[in-house]
Amino acid sequence: MLKINSWWQSLNKAMKICLISLTIAAFGLGTTYYCYYAGQTIASDQAPAEIKGSVITLKALKEEYFADLHHMFSNEVRKGLDFPAVIDFAYSIAYFRHLEHRAHVSKGILYTIFDNVDQAPIGTIEIREYDPEDVGQMGMWINEKYWGGGRTVEAIKLISKAYFNLYPSEKDFIIFARPWNQRSYKALLKAGCVDEGFKYCDGTPIWYQLRKHKE
Repeated sequence: MLKINSWWQSLNKAMKICLISLTIAAFGLGTTYYCYYAGQTIASDQAPAEIKGSVITLKALKEEYFADLHHMFSNEVRKGLDFPAVIDFAYSIAYFRHLEHRAHVSKGILYTIFDNVDQAPIGTIEIREYDPEDVGQMGMWINEKYWGGGRTVEAIKLISKAYFNLYPSEKDFIIFARPWNQRSYKALLKAGCVDEGFKYCDGTPIWYQLRKHKE
Protein backbone atom coordinates (compact mmCIF):
# COMPACT_ATOMS: atom_id res chain seq x y z
CA MET A 1 0.00 0.00 0.00
CA LEU A 2 2.85 2.37 0.78
CA LYS A 3 4.35 1.84 -2.67
CA ILE A 4 1.00 2.50 -4.30
CA ASN A 5 0.51 5.68 -2.28
CA SER A 6 3.99 6.91 -3.14
CA TRP A 7 3.40 6.21 -6.82
CA TRP A 8 0.06 8.02 -6.73
CA GLN A 9 1.48 11.03 -4.93
CA SER A 10 4.28 11.30 -7.47
CA LEU A 11 1.81 11.89 -10.31
CA ASN A 12 0.80 15.37 -11.32
CA LYS A 13 -2.82 16.45 -11.28
CA ALA A 14 -3.32 15.93 -15.02
CA MET A 15 -2.15 12.32 -14.88
CA LYS A 16 -4.38 11.61 -11.88
CA ILE A 17 -7.41 12.98 -13.73
CA CYS A 18 -6.58 10.89 -16.80
CA LEU A 19 -6.23 7.70 -14.78
CA ILE A 20 -9.47 8.30 -12.91
CA SER A 21 -11.24 9.00 -16.21
CA LEU A 22 -9.89 5.83 -17.81
CA THR A 23 -10.92 3.80 -14.76
CA ILE A 24 -14.46 5.17 -14.95
CA ALA A 25 -14.65 4.34 -18.67
CA ALA A 26 -13.27 0.84 -18.10
CA PHE A 27 -16.04 0.01 -15.67
CA GLY A 28 -18.64 1.01 -18.27
CA LEU A 29 -20.60 3.68 -16.47
CA GLY A 30 -22.14 4.78 -19.75
CA THR A 31 -20.50 8.16 -20.05
CA THR A 32 -17.47 9.34 -22.01
CA TYR A 33 -15.04 11.41 -19.95
CA TYR A 34 -12.04 13.36 -21.15
CA CYS A 35 -8.56 14.15 -19.84
CA TYR A 36 -7.94 17.79 -19.05
CA TYR A 37 -4.37 18.98 -18.73
CA ALA A 38 -3.98 20.95 -15.54
CA GLY A 39 -1.77 23.99 -15.81
CA GLN A 40 -2.15 24.28 -19.58
CA THR A 41 -3.16 27.77 -20.68
CA ILE A 42 -6.35 27.54 -22.71
CA ALA A 43 -7.84 30.68 -24.24
CA SER A 44 -11.40 29.57 -23.48
CA ASP A 45 -10.52 29.58 -19.77
CA GLN A 46 -10.07 33.36 -20.08
CA ALA A 47 -13.64 33.92 -21.30
CA PRO A 48 -15.96 35.83 -18.93
CA ALA A 49 -17.64 33.47 -16.49
CA GLU A 50 -20.92 35.36 -16.87
CA ILE A 51 -22.36 37.75 -19.44
CA LYS A 52 -25.64 39.39 -18.50
CA GLY A 53 -28.11 40.56 -21.14
CA SER A 54 -31.55 42.09 -20.90
CA VAL A 55 -33.54 38.85 -21.27
CA ILE A 56 -30.93 36.10 -20.84
CA THR A 57 -27.61 35.59 -19.09
CA LEU A 58 -24.75 33.46 -20.35
CA LYS A 59 -22.90 31.47 -17.69
CA ALA A 60 -19.97 29.10 -18.09
CA LEU A 61 -21.26 25.52 -18.26
CA LYS A 62 -20.97 23.76 -14.89
CA GLU A 63 -21.74 20.24 -13.76
CA GLU A 64 -24.33 21.55 -11.33
CA TYR A 65 -26.45 22.64 -14.31
CA PHE A 66 -26.45 19.22 -16.00
CA ALA A 67 -29.60 17.81 -14.36
CA ASP A 68 -31.72 20.88 -15.07
CA LEU A 69 -30.47 21.07 -18.65
CA HIS A 70 -31.21 17.36 -19.15
CA HIS A 71 -34.86 18.05 -18.33
CA MET A 72 -34.88 20.77 -20.98
CA PHE A 73 -34.19 18.17 -23.71
CA SER A 74 -37.79 18.01 -24.93
CA ASN A 75 -38.93 16.12 -28.03
CA GLU A 76 -38.60 19.35 -30.03
CA VAL A 77 -35.08 20.03 -28.77
CA ARG A 78 -33.93 16.45 -29.35
CA LYS A 79 -35.21 16.61 -32.92
CA GLY A 80 -33.28 19.81 -33.59
CA LEU A 81 -30.09 18.32 -32.16
CA ASP A 82 -30.49 15.01 -34.00
CA PHE A 83 -30.60 13.18 -30.67
CA PRO A 84 -32.28 9.77 -30.31
CA ALA A 85 -36.00 9.84 -29.53
CA VAL A 86 -35.25 8.68 -25.97
CA ILE A 87 -32.15 9.64 -24.01
CA ASP A 88 -31.06 9.06 -20.43
CA PHE A 89 -29.07 11.26 -18.09
CA ALA A 90 -25.83 9.49 -19.00
CA TYR A 91 -26.37 10.49 -22.64
CA SER A 92 -26.84 14.13 -21.61
CA ILE A 93 -23.72 14.08 -19.43
CA ALA A 94 -21.67 12.68 -22.32
CA TYR A 95 -22.99 15.45 -24.56
CA PHE A 96 -22.11 18.19 -22.07
CA ARG A 97 -18.65 16.70 -21.49
CA HIS A 98 -18.13 16.66 -25.25
CA LEU A 99 -19.00 20.36 -25.47
CA GLU A 100 -16.64 21.16 -22.60
CA HIS A 101 -13.83 19.16 -24.14
CA ARG A 102 -14.19 20.78 -27.55
CA ALA A 103 -14.19 24.29 -26.10
CA HIS A 104 -11.19 23.43 -23.92
CA VAL A 105 -8.86 21.94 -26.51
CA SER A 106 -9.60 24.20 -29.47
CA LYS A 107 -10.44 27.82 -30.22
CA GLY A 108 -13.93 27.60 -28.80
CA ILE A 109 -16.28 29.24 -26.32
CA LEU A 110 -19.24 27.68 -24.50
CA TYR A 111 -22.04 28.93 -22.26
CA THR A 112 -25.24 27.87 -20.55
CA ILE A 113 -28.20 30.12 -21.37
CA PHE A 114 -30.21 31.28 -18.34
CA ASP A 115 -33.56 33.02 -18.51
CA ASN A 116 -33.46 36.28 -16.57
CA VAL A 117 -37.05 35.99 -15.28
CA ASP A 118 -37.13 32.55 -13.67
CA GLN A 119 -33.33 32.11 -13.45
CA ALA A 120 -33.56 28.65 -15.05
CA PRO A 121 -30.92 27.15 -17.37
CA ILE A 122 -32.80 26.82 -20.66
CA GLY A 123 -30.14 25.81 -23.20
CA THR A 124 -26.52 26.04 -24.30
CA ILE A 125 -24.64 27.96 -26.97
CA GLU A 126 -21.14 27.49 -28.35
CA ILE A 127 -18.83 28.75 -31.07
CA ARG A 128 -16.23 26.22 -32.08
CA GLU A 129 -13.06 26.30 -34.14
CA TYR A 130 -13.45 26.10 -37.91
CA ASP A 131 -13.38 22.55 -39.28
CA PRO A 132 -14.22 21.91 -42.96
CA GLU A 133 -15.68 18.54 -41.95
CA ASP A 134 -17.97 20.05 -39.31
CA VAL A 135 -21.42 21.56 -39.74
CA GLY A 136 -20.68 25.22 -39.13
CA GLN A 137 -19.10 26.75 -36.06
CA MET A 138 -22.06 27.72 -33.90
CA GLY A 139 -24.33 25.34 -32.06
CA MET A 140 -27.17 26.30 -29.76
CA TRP A 141 -30.49 25.15 -28.43
CA ILE A 142 -33.19 26.62 -26.20
CA ASN A 143 -36.19 24.76 -24.80
CA GLU A 144 -39.28 25.71 -26.79
CA LYS A 145 -41.07 27.11 -23.71
CA TYR A 146 -38.57 29.95 -23.91
CA TRP A 147 -38.75 30.64 -27.63
CA GLY A 148 -39.56 34.22 -28.52
CA GLY A 149 -38.89 37.35 -26.56
CA GLY A 150 -35.50 37.89 -28.17
CA ARG A 151 -33.65 35.23 -26.17
CA THR A 152 -32.04 33.49 -29.14
CA VAL A 153 -30.99 36.73 -30.82
CA GLU A 154 -29.51 38.13 -27.63
CA ALA A 155 -27.62 34.89 -26.90
CA ILE A 156 -26.04 34.99 -30.38
CA LYS A 157 -25.03 38.63 -30.02
CA LEU A 158 -23.56 38.16 -26.55
CA ILE A 159 -21.49 35.08 -27.36
CA SER A 160 -20.32 36.57 -30.68
CA LYS A 161 -18.91 39.63 -28.93
CA ALA A 162 -17.23 37.44 -26.30
CA TYR A 163 -15.78 35.15 -28.99
CA PHE A 164 -14.21 37.96 -31.00
CA ASN A 165 -12.81 39.53 -27.83
CA LEU A 166 -11.32 36.19 -26.81
CA TYR A 167 -9.84 35.46 -30.24
CA PRO A 168 -8.99 38.89 -31.72
CA SER A 169 -7.40 37.37 -34.83
CA GLU A 170 -10.73 35.83 -35.86
CA LYS A 171 -12.77 38.04 -38.20
CA ASP A 172 -15.88 35.89 -38.71
CA PHE A 173 -17.43 32.48 -38.19
CA ILE A 174 -19.84 30.28 -40.14
CA ILE A 175 -23.26 29.06 -39.05
CA PHE A 176 -25.46 26.48 -40.79
CA ALA A 177 -29.24 26.26 -40.41
CA ARG A 178 -31.61 23.71 -41.88
CA PRO A 179 -34.14 25.05 -44.40
CA TRP A 180 -37.04 23.72 -42.32
CA ASN A 181 -35.81 25.57 -39.24
CA GLN A 182 -37.07 29.01 -40.21
CA ARG A 183 -37.21 30.17 -36.61
CA SER A 184 -33.45 29.73 -36.17
CA TYR A 185 -32.72 31.11 -39.63
CA LYS A 186 -34.66 34.32 -38.95
CA ALA A 187 -33.07 34.70 -35.52
CA LEU A 188 -29.61 34.45 -37.08
CA LEU A 189 -30.48 37.19 -39.57
CA LYS A 190 -31.79 39.42 -36.74
CA ALA A 191 -28.53 38.82 -34.87
CA GLY A 192 -26.58 40.26 -37.80
CA CYS A 193 -25.54 37.08 -39.61
CA VAL A 194 -25.26 37.30 -43.40
CA ASP A 195 -26.94 34.71 -45.64
CA GLU A 196 -24.41 33.25 -48.09
CA GLY A 197 -26.76 30.86 -49.86
CA PHE A 198 -27.39 27.12 -49.66
CA LYS A 199 -25.07 24.21 -49.10
CA TYR A 200 -26.08 21.39 -51.43
CA CYS A 201 -25.87 17.63 -51.33
CA ASP A 202 -26.53 15.80 -54.60
CA GLY A 203 -28.31 18.88 -55.92
CA THR A 204 -30.54 19.23 -52.87
CA PRO A 205 -30.24 22.30 -50.60
CA ILE A 206 -29.66 20.91 -47.11
CA TRP A 207 -28.32 23.92 -45.19
CA TYR A 208 -28.43 27.68 -45.19
CA GLN A 209 -24.89 28.96 -44.79
CA LEU A 210 -24.60 32.19 -42.86
CA ARG A 211 -21.61 34.16 -41.62
CA LYS A 212 -21.23 36.40 -38.60
CA HIS A 213 -18.63 39.12 -39.07
CA LYS A 214 -16.70 40.87 -36.35
CA GLU A 215 -18.20 44.28 -35.67
